[in-house]
Amino acid sequence: MTTSTDELDAVIAQCVELCGKDAERLPAEGQLQELRRLLEEYQCKMTPTAEDYCRTNRHWAGQLQQLAERILRVPVNKVPPSTTSLALLILAEGIQIFGIDWFRDNVQLLVLTAHMNTVELRLLLDKPEAIPPEPFAAFCSILEFCMQCVETADFVPDEPALQLAKNIGEAVNFVVEFWTDCAQHNINLSNEVNACIYRLTVCVVAVTGQNMIRPELFKKAAIMLVRECTRQLNSKQLQTSRHILTVLDEIADALRGNEDVKQELADLTNRLHI
Repeated sequence: MTTSTDELDAVIAQCVELCGKDAERLPAEGQLQELRRLLEEYQCKMTPTAEDYCRTNRHWAGQLQQLAERILRVPVNKVPPSTTSLALLILAEGIQIFGIDWFRDNVQLLVLTAHMNTVELRLLLDKPEAIPPEPFAAFCSILEFCMQCVETADFVPDEPALQLAKNIGEAVNFVVEFWTDCAQHNINLSNEVNACIYRLTVCVVAVTGQNMIRPELFKKAAIMLVRECTRQLNSKQLQTSRHILTVLDEIADALRGNEDVKQELADLTNRLHI
């Protein structure tokens, strides 16, 4: 395999070894940052051969899970918040490499990941004007991934599936309500954060319909979706803007009676179909 794989093997093994048998002993943040960098670099350059290697090398995959789980299970008052965030960012990279099947033998880690991801999302949104786009995008991607697991994975038993659904629903409604509240109070979010919430909301509605987002909240979110999609079109972000095509019917239903925004939706629909 490539040198980057050798580096990854070495760094992961070193981090796991540093943990030892002490449940509260963790690698230094610098080591975790280096591991995340290597994972991100490797994931971006993966060839079909490398992808096959990653998906079949269960020891490599298991060590990565072992490390992340060790960090996430340490009581929150005994681990720096930035270390918890790094563990989730490492998991987000692992998800990109290994896919849904990565959690087949460790459903409890999937549930734990969903729970801690919800906690981290809440913490990030405490300061609307200073949300770091990269971690926020990663946490939103974990949320989307957990939702896909509930909907499509054949290895999640009923009880963990209910726990996952509860965490996902809580996080989604919190994020969407945050989005609509910011608009109502004229709090400006970065384009990157708006785009992440737009994508997440469209994904949720496309997969679950309007069931996961509270009805009154979705009426407000529908307005946000139309306006964010329009912004993206105006900025020539054609690929991401077209995500909305899968949920136009649900948005139209939510906007029934709102004549101003219905016209905006009609104009947007015409632009999307040109």
